[in-house]
Amino acid sequence: MLPWAPQGPPQKVPFGFPYERKKSFLTQNEIAYYKVLQMIFGNRYLLFAQVNVFDLCDVLDRPFNQGAVNRINRLRVDFVLCHPRTFKPMIAIELDDSTHDRMHRRKRDGFLDEVFRVVGMKLVRQRARLTYSVAEVTQTVEAALAAAA
Repeated sequence: MLPWAPQGPPQKVPFGFPYERKKSFLTQNEIAYYKVLQMIFGNRYLLFAQVNVFDLCDVLDRPFNQGAVNRINRLRVDFVLCHPRTFKPMIAIELDDSTHDRMHRRKRDGFLDEVFRVVGMKLVRQRARLTYSVAEVTQTVEAALAAAA
């Protein structure tokens, strides 16, 4: 316990330190999709959620290409399926909700699609919803995994 920290139950956070724990790491749509992914692929792949794009690719000649680093530094994908022994990222999955219909998000999505194309990794796009068809997810993800092999 820090000497300056208040004793007793947590109180309102003081100005200048406006943080609190999130209620959930994933949205309801993401939780539903994760559960389907886990059911279908959990025995064959490692599933990771909210993965930074910077962790999935290397920027060549980094000192010279710092702008390229900055462009991917804060981008995330919703899910990544990795090989269970090597942890090699096999495919990434992005759930597109209504915010992806906005012009600036379409530009960001186009950029992200191009990054994944250049690094040779399949990025699966799935429209976000509260329930998902096991058959549809299986077919879409299996096709992407076959292309990644």
